[in-house]
Amino acid sequence: GPVAILAQAILAQVSRLALLALAPCADHSPGPIPMITTPVGAASAEAGSIGLDEDPTVCMCALRSRHGTRLFASRHLLLSLCISLNAIAASGDEGVGSPQLPRHHDPLAPDREVCSRSASDPGWARLCGWLEDHCRASGMENVFAGSFSHGGASVRGVGVTKAFARHDLVICLPKTCWMTPGVESERIRNLTTDEAGALLPGCGSDEQLALHIAEEAAKGDASEWAPYFAIMPQDVDYAAFHPSYLKHESIPGHTNYWDGWMVGLPRCYEHYKGRAGDAALPFNKIYLAMVWLITRRYGDVSMVPLADMANTEPDARLNVAAAYNDTAMSNFCLQAKRDMAEGEEILVDYGGSSHDPLMMFGLYGFAFPPGDHAAMGQENGVSKAEACSGLTPEEVAIWPDDDDPLVNNYRRFAAMHCSKITEDTSANASLDRLENELRETKALLYEAEELSRYKTMIAVTIASGLCLLWFSAMYYLLPLTAGHTEVAFAEKKNDGDAVGNADADAADSAKLGEPAVPGGDNTLRRRAK
Repeated sequence: GPVAILAQAILAQVSRLALLALAPCADHSPGPIPMITTPVGAASAEAGSIGLDEDPTVCMCALRSRHGTRLFASRHLLLSLCISLNAIAASGDEGVGSPQLPRHHDPLAPDREVCSRSASDPGWARLCGWLEDHCRASGMENVFAGSFSHGGASVRGVGVTKAFARHDLVICLPKTCWMTPGVESERIRNLTTDEAGALLPGCGSDEQLALHIAEEAAKGDASEWAPYFAIMPQDVDYAAFHPSYLKHESIPGHTNYWDGWMVGLPRCYEHYKGRAGDAALPFNKIYLAMVWLITRRYGDVSMVPLADMANTEPDARLNVAAAYNDTAMSNFCLQAKRDMAEGEEILVDYGGSSHDPLMMFGLYGFAFPPGDHAAMGQENGVSKAEACSGLTPEEVAIWPDDDDPLVNNYRRFAAMHCSKITEDTSANASLDRLENELRETKALLYEAEELSRYKTMIAVTIASGLCLLWFSAMYYLLPLTAGHTEVAFAEKKNDGDAVGNADADAADSAKLGEPAVPGGDNTLRRRAK
């Protein structure tokens, strides 16, 4: 019947596709999949580079190698997918955190430099030699520096020189190589604390560390950290894309978190400058050091050379995680989260899934597509419409048409995350109303619960009082009642004894032939008898 015919057709198609999927891909296997930017670059992922005129078998092999699994699909579907990938690539959409698939990167690219003191790039060779001599880092031979394509731009990053299995340690850096709170010089501590050792107003651990970093960087080659600071981005680099250097009045202030994050630094700097005198560094050097600290830190470990050169991506594409390989937690490592191919770019977590787009952009100068972040405005507890205030297409259109690259970066961010605000106004308004009603309902429920709790407390108090009163009454009344009962019983017993004695006396007297004495004591007489 029709069902049997259809089943035979499906089996034939599956058999043909299985042979296709099992075909060797030795000549077409792509390299690693480099992804999004470093903390110092605002680029985005890019589409795959499989040609439109390529045979779909090649497309299948490329996709199979990219995901580590064999895909079973028809040639027509594969061809459509290849065409779709290239259509995305040809669209030219380079918005911040574009949702395009990545272009593969040749693991044998000419710019690949293994981390070694003999590397051809002087700055890289110097850093790697310093990591080996000063930090006693391990696993440097596992890492190379190279350029990775992101959003049409070539962005520096680090990759692995060989394949790694899940849970393998890629690189490890001991605590001696961490720029973390507590490493500040005695000079910085003295300049930022009072006579009792307490921190001066505005000065915290971050401000102290930023001052220390700035002074170390200012020493140039005289600093033991010189090889590390030599590769760091400078003011001019951040001014081209990063919100920490935003000075454009047209962009709404609520989109920039840096004024809040830097609130203590100017005050702490005044104490530092007043005490250091002419030896104090200019404020812009301290500010730059604070930007380094905030944008490159790994939690409590803070800045870790080499490890902080790794780029990031949405959670599904991350391939390493921070780990320690000792119980004292003094050796910071990057550990493979999954199997990694030779030449693959190292991608660490910047917190993209927990940050909303505005927070991610504020921290690093780029953001992923909306689906890879928390909801817009969530971290500030506001709606998307409120978070995008000043960033809608109509508002962005009136910004001055200058060539400020940082402003253009904001334009790209607004286009990706705030372009549909006007279209969804009614929906957002309805959602806001529902959220408000939900909050009001929760408030009413809370009040009802509180009222019920108070009623219960009052009832318990009254019951407790009544019980206390009852027990008190019993405590005082029972002894009195018991006393009256005992007296009455004693009197009755005495009367009974008297009557009994009288009857006994009468009987005794009758037996002796003597008259009983009424009311008299005949006990002795009975005893004598």
